Amino acid sequence: MTTIELNSVALPAGSSIKRQLRRPVPVERKALYENGQLGVYDSYTLLYDIFLDTDNRTIRAIGPPLLNLGQALLPAYLQVNGHKLPLTLRTSHKKLVILEAVSPAPISSNTTADLHLANGQHQTITLATAPLPEGPSLVTVQKNNKLQWIIDWISYYKNEFGIQHVYIYDNNSDNQDYLLKSLEGLATVMPWNFPHGISHRSGNKFCQVGALNHFKYRLGKNTSIFNFDIDELLVCRNQQIKQSLCNGKMTRFNSYTVPFTATPDPEYSFRDFRFREKEPRDKATKYVVNGGLPGVMNVHHFNPALRFWQKLLPGYRRPPAAVPLADAYFLHYQGITTNWKIHNADRLEAIDLSENMYVEDTAVIDVFSHIPRNRQ
Repeated sequence: MTTIELNSVALPAGSSIKRQLRRPVPVERKALYENGQLGVYDSYTLLYDIFLDTDNRTIRAIGPPLLNLGQALLPAYLQVNGHKLPLTLRTSHKKLVILEAVSPAPISSNTTADLHLANGQHQTITLATAPLPEGPSLVTVQKNNKLQWIIDWISYYKNEFGIQHVYIYDNNSDNQDYLLKSLEGLATVMPWNFPHGISHRSGNKFCQVGALNHFKYRLGKNTSIFNFDIDELLVCRNQQIKQSLCNGKMTRFNSYTVPFTATPDPEYSFRDFRFREKEPRDKATKYVVNGGLPGVMNVHHFNPALRFWQKLLPGYRRPPAAVPLADAYFLHYQGITTNWKIHNADRLEAIDLSENMYVEDTAVIDVFSHIPRNRQ
């Protein structure tokens, strides 16, 4: 199993400055936020990781958006092998920042470097490359999901889509050490223990976008990235689309909700739910993307890097349409949840299937019929 040590950088404890909210918290939610019930905002992380690219010359740093912390971080430089290398801003996204420095001479992996920030902070780090996966990779961020769900999720994608590598960025799960041991040989578990953000407003959540792009830029340049959460299973009925997923640039998918229904098995998993809503969600799409494609991975869409003239074209911001539902879609399981989002309705409240809103869909159950049910 690949082990990656992060070179993270944060403002010192007791710092007089902190990252401002990107979006204000609504007045009616302010008390919940102040009590910590909406999650923890990332006020102090400057960089998630600094690493050496496989070209052994480019040093890349990825972090949450600077917002008001730009003067604390920049200008910054690295002292490496006698060279002073300035870190230059390459990507400034609403939820992400990417900095780069380029060495005039090759740098060996595991070389020591000194990082200097504008606010006077100094940190010694080890610049390292990581082996790049070949073949399709499944990537997600998760916290506190049941081991059974995670293993079933992995088994489904490996059996149905030939996934060869699974990377789970674990966000402070209570059983993180247990997951590291239990999933050895099945997945690479990356401790990603940064504040997740405020659950009510996606504009104040940077953790997942940071993880997706960390994978893309540190590990993903030679792989097709399947961006699906633990509660999401892709169904592809069109074999031509299915076979092209690892060869195309980016493919988007619409979804259906699979409601929670009463089940006699307290250790239920995906195969125990056979009904979905008739109508698609028509929002919150997911996608498969070529990891070498320049751009930024968002949770629900991919922002390709565009040339200046492309930005002059009408509708340049509009993402490509999702594939037709008759060909492919993903199922979003309400019962595969820790029910942690306080602003959502209770996802574990069983629904009444007698309502004319649901239809039987056994596509996932059919796949699991060929996978042994190994209880965890």
